[in-house]
Amino acid sequence: MGYTWNELAGADLRLILVVTLRGVRYRFADRAMTITEEAGDRLYLPGLPADLELLDSVALPGGGISDRSIEVDLLFTGENADGWAAITSSDQDIGDATGELSLIRDGDAYDRRHVLLSGPVDAVRYGGAYEPGSFALTDS
Repeated sequence: MGYTWNELAGADLRLILVVTLRGVRYRFADRAMTITEEAGDRLYLPGLPADLELLDSVALPGGGISDRSIEVDLLFTGENADGWAAITSSDQDIGDATGELSLIRDGDAYDRRHVLLSGPVDAVRYGGAYEPGSFALTDS
């Protein structure tokens, strides 16, 4: 939806990330927070670094499509703990996984967020059960 300049003046903006793996939504933020969604209040757990670097590659004329992407390292803990198993499971391809990175003003409802990028989860890397999982999120 986006914000106006007046709404941004002095606002406490937060990064949030919703990752959908095998039909389950995992919610992360740069700090713990509760956000009102259509189905009720949802807890967004800390674990999203506040200093994510959004990469924006521009194609040369006639050279293809521009890509906006981020590399994310997430530790699946608390209510999100089963996300690690969803990433590492060999029962189903991870190809249907998606993510959405947004900015939201502290205290706003979910439908007021400003989506920075949304698309498929790719290049998944992981270690042990209590180690962060890494992946790329590319705007589609």
